[in-house]
Amino acid sequence: MKRTFIVLGAFALGLAIAGGAWAGSKYLITSASQVKPGSLNGYSIKDGSLGLRDLSGHANAVLGKPGFSGAFYVDQTYTETVGVGAIATAACDPADDTNSQKYIAISGGVQDTDSSTDMTTNNNQVAVAASFPGRMDWNTYTPKAGRLDGWIVQFAHVGSQDNNLAVWALCVPKSDFGGSLPVHTY
Repeated sequence: MKRTFIVLGAFALGLAIAGGAWAGSKYLITSASQVKPGSLNGYSIKDGSLGLRDLSGHANAVLGKPGFSGAFYVDQTYTETVGVGAIATAACDPADDTNSQKYIAISGGVQDTDSSTDMTTNNNQVAVAASFPGRMDWNTYTPKAGRLDGWIVQFAHVGSQDNNLAVWALCVPKSDFGGSLPVHTY
């Protein structure tokens, strides 16, 4: 009797293993022909399970290059007196306005370049009133509409003047964003 239970138990275990393997092979997706078009969506795919190598060449081209491979810093150095109320800028391409518009400045700022790298020795502190992406229309002294291919810094009407400043911008190809970067105003 004991032997019968062992044999029946081994047989049941064998059926369970074989049934699981059969079910696994039946429901494991191994090719696109097993999936009805339009039946999968973003919720059907586990986060992090797909990489760029899993996407088609067209999908990779639409997504752009990973890691902002075309990004670069640009800085515009000012050696003349810059001070209260002044505006200083850095363009993604200061020599070519058309080429500059192929980029978007995603970050920027201003630096006092006449002091050493020790920021505590800076005694020509110029207050900043505004710092934002854009390009200036020097005829109207207003930012150009829709232009994000540079960085603008306006100094406050307080503080002192400085003879050595640099405006920095981190420029990224528009193609990394699919051709444009939306601006949401709230």
